[in-house]
Amino acid sequence: MLRTAAAIHATSSLEADETAAQFPSQRLVTIPLGVEPMPIANGCHTAKRAGDAITILFLGRLVPIKNLELMLRAIALARSSKAIPLNVTVAGAGSPEYERALRGLVGRLGLTSCVEFVGFADQTRKWELIAASDLMILPSVHENFGISAVEGMAAGLVVIVSKHVGIAGFLRENDAGMVTDLTEASLAACIMRAAEDAELRARMGRNAAEFVRESLSWDVAANRLISLYATLLAR
Repeated sequence: MLRTAAAIHATSSLEADETAAQFPSQRLVTIPLGVEPMPIANGCHTAKRAGDAITILFLGRLVPIKNLELMLRAIALARSSKAIPLNVTVAGAGSPEYERALRGLVGRLGLTSCVEFVGFADQTRKWELIAASDLMILPSVHENFGISAVEGMAAGLVVIVSKHVGIAGFLRENDAGMVTDLTEASLAACIMRAAEDAELRARMGRNAAEFVRESLSWDVAANRLISLYATLLAR
C-alpha cells in the first residue's frame, strides 16, 4: 500500500529518515502532530529560590522502550555529583511486573525518598502534574514523535529527550530544550545543567512554548494537511 501511495506523511525528520530508508522512491512529507494549549491559567513553575527542590516529571507508558531505568540511574548520578535537591514524579501505567522492577531499582539506587509513582494520569491530572513540574524527561530508545514532551513544551517546561525521540531536532533548532545520548553521564549532565540554571530554564521554557504555539498547534497541523491533500488531489 505504501509503495503506491501518492505521499507518505511523517511526523518528524527522524520518522521521515527511517521511512525513506524503507521506501526510497516515495514522496515523503513531514508534518508534525499538534497539541492542545495548556488549559491551566497562568501556566506553571513558581519562581525557585536557591536550594529549592527541582521537580522532574516522566509522563508516559511504563514500558521498556521508554528507558526509565536510564532516567533513574542518571538522577541518582546527578544527586551524587551535586547537592541538587530533586523530586521525581513518574506518571503512567504498565505491567505490574515492570512497575515492581522499576520500584526495586528506585530502592537500590537510594531514591525512595524522592521518586513517586502516581499511576495513570487522565487529562486533568496530566496538566496538573505538568504545571507542578520544572523539567520533563523522555529518554526513550525510540519515539517517532514524543507527544507528552510536546505537551510539556506547550506549558513552558524544559524538556530533556534522547536523540532517538522525534522532536529532538525541534529542540536543537529552537533552543527549546535539551537532547541527550543514551548514557547516564550525558543525561545526568543535562539534568544538572537545567537544575542549576534558572535563566536557562526560563529561556528554554519561553522558546518551547512559543515554538509549540506557532508551529505545533492543531490549527497549524490541520492547515498543512489540508494543503497537502489539495495538492495531491490536483495532480
